[in-house]
Amino acid sequence: RRRGVAQRAFFSLDARGTHRAIVSRYAAMARVTTCAAPDAAAVPYVLTFADWRCVAPLWVNFTRAIVSDAPQWPPAWRRASPRLQWTAEMFGYVLGACTCGVRHDMQRFLQAVPGANVT
Repeated sequence: RRRGVAQRAFFSLDARGTHRAIVSRYAAMARVTTCAAPDAAAVPYVLTFADWRCVAPLWVNFTRAIVSDAPQWPPAWRRASPRLQWTAEMFGYVLGACTCGVRHDMQRFLQAVPGANVT
């Protein structure tokens, strides 16, 4: 399979560890041991076809697992950051990509986010 380096928009995992706790919880639930240091990735994502074939089904499965687990979320996960009910699919993607070994180069201007796009 032809591997590539995916492109992603700016995003960072928070210093308080909330985002890392989310990734750790669902990686552990799926018995994934390859996601110790996932890339923080925000849409849009640009991948090779071969990488999409690996990532896409896992992205769906992780997103479904996160959403179905909503009653068990700590209250902090529902707050403004990360507001998991709104970002579940993003974390699903991060977990799917990490499971497949897909690494990302950050392209700061793929997505316009006020306050996040720094020159």
